[in-house]
Amino acid sequence: MIRTSYCFIIALTIIGLAASPARGELQQQSITEAMSGLAPRSSTAVFSGALPSANDNGTSAYSAAMEQTQVSGDGCWIIVPSPNADSGLSALYRVAVVSANDVWASGSNIKAQIPNPLIEHWDGKQWSIVPAPSVGTLGTRLQGIAAVSTNDVWMVGDSDDTAGGPNAGAKTLTEHWDGTKWSVVPSAVPTTATRSYLRGVTALSSNNVWAAGYYLVGTGAAFFPLIEHWDGTQWTIVSGPVSSNSVVNGLLHEIKGLTPNDIWAVGWAPLGVGIGAGMGAPPLAFHWDGTQWSSVPVPAAGSTLNLFTGVAPVASNDVWAVGWYATNGASSAARPLTMHWDGTQWAVVPNPGVDNDALYGVTAIAANDVWAVGGHGNISLVMHWDGIAWTIVPSPNPPATTQSYLWGVASVSSTDVWAVNYSSPAGGGNGTTLVEHYTIPCGMSSSVVSRKTHGTAGDFDIDLPLTGTRGVECRSGGPNSDYTMIFTFLNPVTNCGTASTGSVNSGPNPNQCTVDLTGVPNAQYLMVALTGAVDSTGATGNVSGTMGVLVGDTSADGVVNSADITQTRRQSGNVTDSSNFREDVTLDGVINSADITLVRRQSGTALP
Repeated sequence: MIRTSYCFIIALTIIGLAASPARGELQQQSITEAMSGLAPRSSTAVFSGALPSANDNGTSAYSAAMEQTQVSGDGCWIIVPSPNADSGLSALYRVAVVSANDVWASGSNIKAQIPNPLIEHWDGKQWSIVPAPSVGTLGTRLQGIAAVSTNDVWMVGDSDDTAGGPNAGAKTLTEHWDGTKWSVVPSAVPTTATRSYLRGVTALSSNNVWAAGYYLVGTGAAFFPLIEHWDGTQWTIVSGPVSSNSVVNGLLHEIKGLTPNDIWAVGWAPLGVGIGAGMGAPPLAFHWDGTQWSSVPVPAAGSTLNLFTGVAPVASNDVWAVGWYATNGASSAARPLTMHWDGTQWAVVPNPGVDNDALYGVTAIAANDVWAVGGHGNISLVMHWDGIAWTIVPSPNPPATTQSYLWGVASVSSTDVWAVNYSSPAGGGNGTTLVEHYTIPCGMSSSVVSRKTHGTAGDFDIDLPLTGTRGVECRSGGPNSDYTMIFTFLNPVTNCGTASTGSVNSGPNPNQCTVDLTGVPNAQYLMVALTGAVDSTGATGNVSGTMGVLVGDTSADGVVNSADITQTRRQSGNVTDSSNFREDVTLDGVINSADITLVRRQSGTALP
């Protein structure tokens, strides 16, 4: 019965706009609509590779994989704090990247079964909520998101103003970010549709954006694929093909493109009408060649259900699609589905998933670097393709939670990948957003600074960037050349680990570790590493920070010269504050002749 419930709720999730199989918590459509169209279809499973038996719940196999599997390069997944709406359930569905410091996530905040937009943005340091229009009095759902540039981002979903329960009269919805605000852009609605939804979006340029979803006609249970295109001026409906699986009805869940003439839209093609009318339809895959959409045959891995929920192209002959399938009748549990397009045909590729696993999103960086995310029972599931095989990669789950899932995933690079969805607290309460980040090296720390006390003026920090231009500490270390580096982590720290040099202690804040250094030579770069640091989510890793030490280099250009002397002289007589503390190289809280003298004595020194 548990297996049936899990598989059933995933179906509700896929059709009903929910973010994950949250035991009905995120259901937003009726059961009839959710399960209608699953008619019988005779098919032969083409899955190759060993799988656990139907009686094996997979727990031991999954645990073993979690313990043994690692991605090379000493990278890791960690939980990054993300905000939630003031009340109700908060969940993020999809994520899109512009750059390492410009990432968007789309989702919903659900109150009394009414969803409202929940849009969040990462600026390189933290996630924050960005307001977006809520246009449906009975619900506004935004799921798919895609970015062209920092001032050109699209979201798609649906809104509802029709009485009769959530989703009773849903209509397609598109919203656009222009660099300043989100605004609603009119979308196309099929003239015969009683309900219409957009689920995925891909943005190739400012005048070439595609969206995919589905619509219903009348009170029937048939679903029809829906494809729309933005040409820079308006959204229009583009005719799709009749499925090669000989079905007219179907749902498109995701769309991704490499070039204007190479775009994939995927979903599933239920057959028949009514709950349990029959099952077995293969997943659905449409392809755009620059002129028209065509349906591409896809094998069925399971005889009960076969769904594509995500697609990621690497090249025209290298495309991945993921989802889940079930076989052996209605009591069968879901299993994750990974298929590959080689330029000629789709084929099932074995993965280490077990019963009650499902994949919802996929991102492709290279032919040997593909990530897929989803859920294993009630915890998150992450898989990685290295060009040879799919493996399970450990992913954290928030402490004191009963459910954690990952739905959307997007990559900045091979060392910078984001995944999003939600988690539910143990003991009840509203679900909260869940954001996880993969970095190489393991990116548990968010910042490192060098801290000095300037007399009665207080403490001032010099930023030591984790990437890019290295920070320069220009202030005196005193007679013993003492310095302090403070590592700030994304989550509270339970163990600071071991420092490569100096002594490390926890604090001053719960998410910080302090390293005290003494006898630090001048005119050098110093790298300090913390090995075996552990945060409150259970993530363990090694973090490091680099500090250039060059006393008198107030301009932080790597050399002490007349420019630093002039800069310090201009601040002479001023009390130290946040605008001039670099010139207070003697740390007495006032910029005076002693600072000018020290800088002059260091003139000509430089960092290597």
